[in-house]
Amino acid sequence: MRASIFIAVMLLLSVLPAPGAPAVARDTNTAETTGRCPAGSPEEAKRLAERAAKVLADVGRARAFLRYRDPSGPFVRGDLYVFVVNRHGVIIENVGFPEVIGSGGFGLQSRFGRVVARGRGWVRYRWYNPCSRRMEQKMSYLVRVGDLIVGVGAYGSLSV
Repeated sequence: MRASIFIAVMLLLSVLPAPGAPAVARDTNTAETTGRCPAGSPEEAKRLAERAAKVLADVGRARAFLRYRDPSGPFVRGDLYVFVVNRHGVIIENVGFPEVIGSGGFGLQSRFGRVVARGRGWVRYRWYNPCSRRMEQKMSYLVRVGDLIVGVGAYGSLSV
């Protein structure tokens, strides 16, 4: 059943524009671009994930999620966006792809789990880029906040 849902979501993502995906870049400080908006670096992703984790710890889930979703706020920059999963790997917030909220982490739970045991760290996987609309390599920096995992990832051939 989960495999069927995953395949259906991935097929939809491949042909439909993602609601809430940034159409125009606001952050022009990055040199590289991917599709219609600037590509964030791993360093930018890490800083954004740490800032998002601090906001979640400081103001709680409801208020933090509202801040993450603000298209003119500091948490949506080019192809960088905040996502949050719970300890079971269920996506409870995804600014770049809100249509996947409530679904499983598509096999990433074990990788995320290893990082979360340490409290923070990097994980590499493939995911759709909200700007190019293509499945690409992604490196996400994850930070544990209580029983939640906050992440932000950068796309492309990346290393940290």
